[in-house]
Amino acid sequence: MTEYGCKVDIYDPWANPEEVMAEFGIKILNEMPTSQKYDTIVLAVAHDQFQKLDFEKYHKEDTVLFDVKSVVDRQWVDSRL
Repeated sequence: MTEYGCKVDIYDPWANPEEVMAEFGIKILNEMPTSQKYDTIVLAVAHDQFQKLDFEKYHKEDTVLFDVKSVVDRQWVDSRL
């Protein structure tokens, strides 16, 4: 996605940021931003933290949320696998 000019934030509460950087060369966030709203959200893991997340804090009027693991309340989701 970054190759297409997208600004990407990656957050996984179970991943160690130092290990991810060493293994994949990718910087991930240590915690979720408190005031960032996103154009697109891709939820690719089913951690309990994401099931309890208040998506309204991150959602714009036209945000697209793709829930790969089908864990988020359907009201927020635009598409699922």
